[in-house]
Amino acid sequence: MTDRAALPEPAAVLPGEASILAQVVSDLSDETTKLVYADWLQEHDDPRGPFLREFLAAVRTDEPLPLSEGLSKPWRDLVGVTITEAARTHGFADRIETFLKVALPTIRVTPSDAPVVAPPIARSRYGGRPDLPADVEWPRWTNGKPLTFLGQIDLADLTGSVVARELPPAGLLSAFYYLNENDDDLYGGPRRDGDGNETGSEGWRLFYFPPGAVLRLHDDSDAPTWSRFQSHPLTFDERIELTFDRNGWYGVSELEGAEWDRYVDLVSSVNAHDECGDRLLGHFQSDEWATRFGRTGRSLWSIGLTGNRPGLWGDFLTRLHILIASGDLHTRRFDRAGLEAEWLSS
Repeated sequence: MTDRAALPEPAAVLPGEASILAQVVSDLSDETTKLVYADWLQEHDDPRGPFLREFLAAVRTDEPLPLSEGLSKPWRDLVGVTITEAARTHGFADRIETFLKVALPTIRVTPSDAPVVAPPIARSRYGGRPDLPADVEWPRWTNGKPLTFLGQIDLADLTGSVVARELPPAGLLSAFYYLNENDDDLYGGPRRDGDGNETGSEGWRLFYFPPGAVLRLHDDSDAPTWSRFQSHPLTFDERIELTFDRNGWYGVSELEGAEWDRYVDLVSSVNAHDECGDRLLGHFQSDEWATRFGRTGRSLWSIGLTGNRPGLWGDFLTRLHILIASGDLHTRRFDRAGLEAEWLSS
């Protein structure tokens, strides 16, 4: 039986609830589906049902919204309460439907504050040593040096998550990246041509090991000491995410001046002031990504190698985005994923 501690507060808590909540999440602007869900909750004597019906009525009639503080943050996010409240607070009541249409459910990834010396085999963590099948060699860069193991996600840890339905229900995702320590603590990465296009993926690897794979704790004696990070277990929680619309897809890029400042504050509020936090299944952040991976592609896994986690990554300042086309996500073609590095200022 799966240890649910990795997903401590799922949005769906009743038997059978995940399926109907998934329909709500697929189009947060659809009031009819939410009303059906509210009826379902009420039939199960769940107080969230009457609240949701009252909330939708208040939005429709522009009345004051009922208080939601006693309800879980993941649930409020996935039914659109968080976005609606923030839109009203920041003066965008007329754009609520637009924001609900473009919001994406996502899973926030949080490493533990303290390291764990000997975590169980095949469990979610950043750092430490990876769990690999015996016939899989430690990946290396073209210069023969080993890539650094960043972390792994046991997808069974996401059991019960509405958002994780896009991912396989079990198996292990494992990420490696080539870190190049030099005087400026900068990174090396995938080979690129003169236009910046990736021409080789030797500088990073994403593995997917399906359920049933026999894994063992692997070590690489060649890995330099500075790239052997301590092991930190991961926890996950479901959230909703807006984008700063840098690519102009979502109809708010025309905002200027004070109105744009209010929108930035709204996005920060919806995203829990955690824009650089780690995510599964987040928004793309550039037109280039959409061109390469399709308009409906996803940022599969974002990992912040930042100095605000000195006990984990040291002083690096990079955020890595593993990207995937929607078709490849649905067919489990993780070998077709790509990577972009976002350089952060100190």
